[in-house]
Amino acid sequence: MASLTFTERLLHIASRIYPASFEKRFTMLLKEADIEIPAKLYLGTAAIVLFLTVAVSLVFSTFMLGILYAIGIAILAALAVMVLFYLVPLMAADTRAKQVELVLPDAFMMIAANIRAGMTIENAILASAKPEFGPLEMEIKRISTKIFAGTSLHDALLDMGERVRSNALKRGITLLLEGNALGGQMASLLYEIAQDLREQKTLQREISNATMMYTIFIVFSTLLASPILFATSVQYSMMSAKITASVGEIGELPSGAMSFGSAEGILRGPIITPDELKLFAVACITVTTFFAAFTLAQVRTGKLLSGIRYVPVFVLAGLGMFFGALYGLQQLFGSIA
Repeated sequence: MASLTFTERLLHIASRIYPASFEKRFTMLLKEADIEIPAKLYLGTAAIVLFLTVAVSLVFSTFMLGILYAIGIAILAALAVMVLFYLVPLMAADTRAKQVELVLPDAFMMIAANIRAGMTIENAILASAKPEFGPLEMEIKRISTKIFAGTSLHDALLDMGERVRSNALKRGITLLLEGNALGGQMASLLYEIAQDLREQKTLQREISNATMMYTIFIVFSTLLASPILFATSVQYSMMSAKITASVGEIGELPSGAMSFGSAEGILRGPIITPDELKLFAVACITVTTFFAAFTLAQVRTGKLLSGIRYVPVFVLAGLGMFFGALYGLQQLFGSIA
C-alpha cells in the first residue's frame, strides 16, 4: 500500500463502497476483456464518477425542478453510471470472444495438421499463432510463453479459457486436456473438435434465421407502432384540450349549442393534461424498449445479459420515433384550434 500513489490510494478507498463480490466479478470481467487495469482501481474510478454525477445532477435538478424530481434524476444518473462501467468491459469481452470463436475451428485444424506433421503439441500450438487469428494469436503466444517458461500445458490452457469469455473455447480446451491425459490421438481429436464447432455455428445460423420473425415483430412493435400510437394519443389530447378551452365550460356553451348530460359528467371528472400524458408515454416507451432489448437478445443469442448493449439504442430509437411522430402530427394538425 505504501508504494501506491495518492491517486491509487484514493481509488482503493473509494472502491470499498462496493461488496467484495464486485471485485471478484470485475477482476474476471477485466481479464476477459484484456483490460490491464486492477479491479480496485476500476471500481474506485466508477465510485468517484458515480459520486460526482449524483452530486451534479442533484444540485442542478433541485434548482430547476425541485427536490422530488432531483432525487429521481440522481437515482437514474447513478444507475446509468453503474451500467456504463459494467457495459464497457462486458462489451469488450463479448466482442473479443466472438472474434476468437470465429477463427477457433481453423486454429484447431491448424494445430491438428502440425501434430500430424510430427510436432509436439506445445510446438504445434505455437506454430498455429497466425496474425489473421486476431486476439486468438495473442492468447496462443501467451500460452507458448508460459509453457516454455515452465508452466504445464494443463495450467496454461486453463488460464487461456479464463481469459476468453467463450463457452466454445472452454469446451474445446476441456476436450483437449482430457484427450491429452488419456493419451488419445490428438490430431484426430482436434479435427473432430473443429468439425463440431463448425456444425455448431451452422446450427446457430439456422436458429437465427428461424427467429427472424420474432425479431421483426419486437422491433416493429416497440420502435415503430408503440411510439406512433402514443404520439397520436398525445396529439389527440392536445387537440381536445384546445377545443375544450375555446368552447368553455358546459354551463357557458353558446346559445343554440346542445348540452349532453353524459358529456357534462365526463368533462367534470379528473382532468389529465397533455403534458401528463406525454410524460406517461415517455415512461412507457422507455420501460418497453428497455425490456424489449433483453427479449431480443435472449431470442437471437440466448444470452440475456447481452441485451445491455441494445438498451441505449432501443430507448433512444423509441423516444426519437415518438417525438418525431408527435412533431409531424403537430405540423399536420397544428391549424386545428
